Amino acid sequence: MKSFQTLSVSLLLVAFVATLEGAPIKVTESKPVRVPLKADRTDATNRPDGVRRDQTAKGDPIRRSVVRVSVSPVRTDPVRPWIRRPGEAYTVVGLALGDGLILIQADDIRNAVLVEVSRADSYAREKARPVLVDMETNLAILRMENPRFLSDLAPFEFGDDPVQGDEIIAARTDGLFRVYRETVKVIEYSITSDYGFTRLPIFVFSARESYQNGDILLKGGKLTGIVAFLGQQGKGVAVPVSRIEAFRDRALASIQKEAHYRGFVVQGIELEDLVDPQLRAYLGLDGKGLRAGGAFVGSVLPETPAASVLKSGDVLLALDGQAVDEKGLYRDPLLGLQRAELLLTRDVRGQYRNPGDRIKMTILRDRKQQDVELSLREYRGTAERIPWLLPDEQPPYLVETGLVFLELSVPYLQSRFGKDWRRRALELAYIYDTKKNYAAGDEKDRILILSEVLPDQANQGYQGFGGEIIESVNGQKVRDLKELIDRVNSARQTPNAVIEILFTDGSRVYLDPTAREDNERIRRTYRLPALYRDR
Repeated sequence: MKSFQTLSVSLLLVAFVATLEGAPIKVTESKPVRVPLKADRTDATNRPDGVRRDQTAKGDPIRRSVVRVSVSPVRTDPVRPWIRRPGEAYTVVGLALGDGLILIQADDIRNAVLVEVSRADSYAREKARPVLVDMETNLAILRMENPRFLSDLAPFEFGDDPVQGDEIIAARTDGLFRVYRETVKVIEYSITSDYGFTRLPIFVFSARESYQNGDILLKGGKLTGIVAFLGQQGKGVAVPVSRIEAFRDRALASIQKEAHYRGFVVQGIELEDLVDPQLRAYLGLDGKGLRAGGAFVGSVLPETPAASVLKSGDVLLALDGQAVDEKGLYRDPLLGLQRAELLLTRDVRGQYRNPGDRIKMTILRDRKQQDVELSLREYRGTAERIPWLLPDEQPPYLVETGLVFLELSVPYLQSRFGKDWRRRALELAYIYDTKKNYAAGDEKDRILILSEVLPDQANQGYQGFGGEIIESVNGQKVRDLKELIDRVNSARQTPNAVIEILFTDGSRVYLDPTAREDNERIRRTYRLPALYRDR
């Protein structure tokens, strides 16, 4: 019986193919149409693990308010900065804000060369571009090239920040815009700075599912946060809605008025525990009133608001009327015990301060208690000697007879030595820990290194070098790479000139700045666009 069925099916297929071969096939060009996804049907199922898969079509506020953002990145090689390497494309979630604008995390698009946006009811993609990027808050705004593509999407209604112990809804969308929801619990709050010096609140939540950047967190049907990144197993880290709302309002005001974006207030101080009884007694902390607490001001970043009134060695007793304990903590009505530095950016009502606001603090200096007032402002990029991020434009470099000179940065350390760079590059790790930021009165210099040697007959004997820190050039200190380039170019004009570079470990190299043929051969061999690039 089975053999007869198989034979019948085979004969039918042969007949069908023969029919196709004998008849011309007419192909017509069709116009592109907007095709609803199959997932748009109304259907909801519950999985055994308690995670709800929601496929509701037009009534789902998440599908009406979020977009998927596809990013094609190109990153500068920190070790060979004349090289730009394309990265693997990825997709994250963004929030529709209206008027063709989208809110997204800044880190997700800072290296993007192509940004495309898709929505729930269409397979189409439209291009977008960044119009405002704030790495201090790690948030950014995209603008659609075709604003009408998102014209019927409705922005989320913003709610309140969750509090510790709250059960909230975490929602993620897959590639077909199917929405998956689960109930998660807020574990704790802390403050952190993702890429800069502006410390802002984040909260940690427990979850069974995995989430991607930008996924939605809801409380009472309103937005309460977005997923920043997936933490340890079973935990996620989120940005509270108060930060998102404050950034949105400031960014939109800047975009709509074509005005300066004011950003968020930077703290600029590092507080240290002050628990040793003998040290407390020596500093004049007698245990009475505010002197029962108080934390040590360990460092103050130059050209930040704190630098105008505070100095290392002060004791911070109170900030904006809130007592600071011996561990540098205060009790926030909404977030519980938090670092006192947060009060410089956010008040106890949960409102973010604006640049230009003023705040009072009580300090102890030279055993004398005094009240001071601080004028707040945003971070202006002046505190880092060893940058945490590469600049948006190509970093400076110098290649001289195959020796590659760079300014030290964290991306260089991570790229050259890997995640365990502190163990593999002990001297550079020590330099980073002790000199990463400028102190008051410091010269605005950079740490110059011999990164590597591109092998060539002109640099035989130097090919084992790599990672050395420059001490001096011809016996003189060099402030930054631009100054080194200027000195090399100047030496090219001097007959029989020799450049001696001394490193901190005592080793030396000698360069012939007039070796033009060697430099040109190396440039062609390694396909360098140029032998140097300054700022």
